Amino acid sequence: MDSEELKDIGRIIAGMNSSAPTSRTPILDLAEKENPSFRAKDGSIIEIDRAEIDLLLSHCTEMDKIRLRLPITMVTDTSGERSSWRIDGATEAKVIASILGKVLLREDSIKIYYPDYAILREKLPTSIVILYIP
Repeated sequence: MDSEELKDIGRIIAGMNSSAPTSRTPILDLAEKENPSFRAKDGSIIEIDRAEIDLLLSHCTEMDKIRLRLPITMVTDTSGERSSWRIDGATEAKVIASILGKVLLREDSIKIYYPDYAILREKLPTSIVILYIP
């Protein structure tokens, strides 16, 4: 692969990750806003559905409510044979495991396979951002 092809691949991946957040905001701060949202890397403003904030808060302890920041990032995980995604962060993993009714195998990360991916995309379409990492 020559350097031009590598640049093209880099541009494709960057385009796929254009909705990556420029920063993540504490959920309690977002819960107080009239129109909770975040700024994406491409400059767009993405609104977060208040029902999703309420769902996430209902699965949080008081300490989780202080620590959880949105949007939650879910990254592709190419380490296994099956398609999967991963959510890193102790608070994020704990809250997502609670929503899915799963037991955490690691304290700071949860691996998501397709059936659970579909559930999360249905329940949390605006508060989770998918990032593609080769």
